[in-house]
Amino acid sequence: MTVEGYLPLYLFIKMLILDPNWLTEAPFNVKKKLKILKRYIGQVTKKFEVYEIYPFLSHLIEHYQSLTTIKTNKEKLEKLELKSIDIENLKMIYEPIGEDIYPQFNKLVAQSIPLLGIGIKYGQQKYDEIDKEIDFFHLGLVTSLCDEGYIITFNPYPSVFTYKMESIILNKIGYKKVTTRLIDEEIDINITSPKEIQEKYILPLCEEVPPTFTGYIDREVSIDNTLLPILKRKIIIFTRDL
Repeated sequence: MTVEGYLPLYLFIKMLILDPNWLTEAPFNVKKKLKILKRYIGQVTKKFEVYEIYPFLSHLIEHYQSLTTIKTNKEKLEKLELKSIDIENLKMIYEPIGEDIYPQFNKLVAQSIPLLGIGIKYGQQKYDEIDKEIDFFHLGLVTSLCDEGYIITFNPYPSVFTYKMESIILNKIGYKKVTTRLIDEEIDINITSPKEIQEKYILPLCEEVPPTFTGYIDREVSIDNTLLPILKRKIIIFTRDL
C-alpha cells in the first residue's frame, strides 16, 4: 500500500484534525510548530493503536504530500513565501518572503516530512493487519455494472449498507469515490448467512439482483473508521479491471 491513491483531508486537534495552514500561520516559530505537529501525530498514533484507521491516515498523507510538494518547488520558494494552502482546490498561495524567515521555513518543512512519514508508516502497518484479516467476497455473478450496490458487514453482528461509486478528478488525477448509507431496517442478529441477508433485506428493494459485497472480520473494529473504509477500497480494486 503506497502513499499515492489515498483521498484527501481537512482541519485540527480537538477533532483530531490539523489545520492545513498550521505551517504558515503567525507567529512563525519552528519549535512551537513542531510541537503542534508532534502532538497531532501522537494523538493520531493512539487511534492507530486501537485500529481506527480513517480518516486519520488520509489526513497524514495529505499533509505529507503538501510538504513534499513545497520541498519540490524549492526554487519558487526562494522568492515567495507559502502564505496558505487551498485544500479544496489543492493550490498553494504565495507572497514575497522575508530573508530572515526563509531558512526557518525550510528547516520546518525538512523536519516535518520525516515525522509525518513515520506516522504514515505506522498507520499503513495497522491498515495492512486489518486488511489481511478481512474475508471479502462478492455474492452471485460478477458483472461490470458494479457502480451501485450493497455491502454486508459482520462485526460481529450484521449490517447492510447501500454504496455508490463515482469517478472524480482531483489535481488532474482520476480517482474513484465510494459513498455508503446504512439501510434503515434493523437486521436480525441471528441471521449469519450473507445469502439469507441478501434475500431477506436487499432483494425486496431491487428489481434486479444488485452487486453485493461482504466483509467478515473476527475481531471487533470500528465500522465507520476501519471496516467500511477498507471495504470501500477493496470494492474499488475489485471492480477496477472488470
